[in-house]
Amino acid sequence: MPDFTHFLPYDVLCLIFSNPRYSKKDHVECRKVCRTWYYHVPMYTRSFWRRVKFSGHDWRHTDSKMACFLGPHVNHVSIEAFPPSMTSNQFGVPINPSPNGSREEGDDSALFWLLSVLKEKECDYIETISFNLCNIFDIHGFLIHLKDLNTHLIKLSFTKHRTNLPFIGIMGVCPSLAHIVFNPYPDNVLNGDEPIVSQQICEDETTKFHHMLSLSIDSSISYERRLAILLRRCPNLRILRINNDVSDWHHQKMIHLDDIFKQCPKLEYVECNNTQSFYTRYSQPSDEIADNIIKKYYPSITTRTMSTATTGARNNQQHQEDEEGGLRELIFYEPSNTHNVTSILNQISNHKDTLQLLELGLKRDNPIWWDDIACIRAPALRVLRLDKIYCSEEAIASFLSHCPSLKELLLHTRPVTEAYAQPLCALGSLKKLRTFTINYRYSVSDSENGLREEPVFLYNNIPRAARHVHQDPGRLSPMCDFLKTITTTNDNETSLLEHLTIRANTLINLNNDEFLFYVSSLPNLRSLSLVNNTNIDGKSQYITPQGVLTFTQRLYEYTKIEELSLVGIEKLTSDAIDQMAKFKHLRKLVLFGCEHYNGQDLIRLVEQTKSLREITIDDIDLEQCDGLYGAIHYIEYESNLNYGASIVGANEAKIEYLG
Repeated sequence: MPDFTHFLPYDVLCLIFSNPRYSKKDHVECRKVCRTWYYHVPMYTRSFWRRVKFSGHDWRHTDSKMACFLGPHVNHVSIEAFPPSMTSNQFGVPINPSPNGSREEGDDSALFWLLSVLKEKECDYIETISFNLCNIFDIHGFLIHLKDLNTHLIKLSFTKHRTNLPFIGIMGVCPSLAHIVFNPYPDNVLNGDEPIVSQQICEDETTKFHHMLSLSIDSSISYERRLAILLRRCPNLRILRINNDVSDWHHQKMIHLDDIFKQCPKLEYVECNNTQSFYTRYSQPSDEIADNIIKKYYPSITTRTMSTATTGARNNQQHQEDEEGGLRELIFYEPSNTHNVTSILNQISNHKDTLQLLELGLKRDNPIWWDDIACIRAPALRVLRLDKIYCSEEAIASFLSHCPSLKELLLHTRPVTEAYAQPLCALGSLKKLRTFTINYRYSVSDSENGLREEPVFLYNNIPRAARHVHQDPGRLSPMCDFLKTITTTNDNETSLLEHLTIRANTLINLNNDEFLFYVSSLPNLRSLSLVNNTNIDGKSQYITPQGVLTFTQRLYEYTKIEELSLVGIEKLTSDAIDQMAKFKHLRKLVLFGCEHYNGQDLIRLVEQTKSLREITIDDIDLEQCDGLYGAIHYIEYESNLNYGASIVGANEAKIEYLG
């Protein structure tokens, strides 16, 4: 008896069988229903099979009949954990074993057979191939199989790769290739020459790869022996990421930024030596960062389906970018010497009209000064992050005054003083600033680096009983003056500041009534993080319970706070907690090392709030603190509240909304 596939239109059947709720294994099972479904299901599910993944981990357990779902509709291929330690491949074809019955190390037969299957199934419109946890030993054989799939290939990714790769050889066999992402294991350092398979192309200086738009090599790579040769052949390169995630600093190679721009004058995004990015380094794997950057500059790469459309879209976009041009984002960590800093500042100056993001930082304590940045004007700069670099307050203030379009700022530098008086004064003129992070840092003695004759005062030399005496509230005066300036403007303009993070040190105590008063007066504030140093021995004499209560009342009256993080804030009394329950927009609350509230306060907060979705309590003894452990138990097991609570550490508890 005919089933519904005989009566419904083809387009409707494609929608039914390609429903996202079904998996690829469900499609394999559907073929077992009857003879008609056996032959027609692969045809109805083509859109679902545009992306395919082959994994060596589940090689034995994958149905051998999945090959029938492959064809010209396949656009994106992911290959993971090859070569597998198996004796037969996904389609039941034996892999040649060694005489003792096990696969020899360095055998690429499984990977090469899989690539040949893609060719035999006429997967000629593959646009992206990603290799994850794959080891390629026979480079010459790999290039031969890759060449069979190169017609429309525009992106290749290699993640957690342990072997060397011939980048120039890969570009040579894939003429339409536009993006390469290489993310190796930390021990894979590319300081040698290109593999011999690339030598013929290396010697031919006339060979250019005009389609190459992005190159991401997250490994230490020799500039003279490899990188310079690559860049000379990629004149249209727009995105360059190199030497990132390098754990062995002995292999760190100096980057010649001026030379790079001579070879690739159209670069729009440059990221070098970025092991400590304040913004993204700890939040996601490096290969995902590279993919997100490519999607940001070339968003259509994820929506293209056929290569003809790919070529046309790419040509149109490239033509538009040729007219715009200019460096947009520069992230540079670990300059090796003053000459290197000078070349960076030269490029900042050369692209001052187009540069929108600038992030400069250090991981090691390398005493190189950046004071020449004071002379640079950057009218288009929107994001500035200065992370642990040596720069005087005068230079920072001068540079900030030349950045009228700034919307996001991170200050975590090593100036002579730690009050940031001049930079904070300069910030008063930045009317577009929306995100501000300031990290007070009391640096080590500069006399150790030969920068000053007299040693800088060290906190560790203070007797423990007298440390609280040195918590001078005057160090917060520049910050209070800045907050006062942006909240009391004379031209009826309100501050646009939405996200504020202040991290104190051992000499600056945020437990200060005056400071809390002004920080709670920003009308557009959405998130506030106050990180006080919880290792301060003496309690602050400049904070009162009434001051903290006024702080929470003003947050309720003047702001629309959504995220609030308080670290080491004293005298957070029951009244202040009750005030937080009234916040209409607060969704996330973090109390780390705060004092003077109890379990009943926490229960009332959860009962009365109408907006909170997540509460984190940390760095506090839940058993000894008054009723907090019992409050967590009550919320989780005894109450009818729509919240779940749990102890997730020795001194940490989480409360989450379940609705």
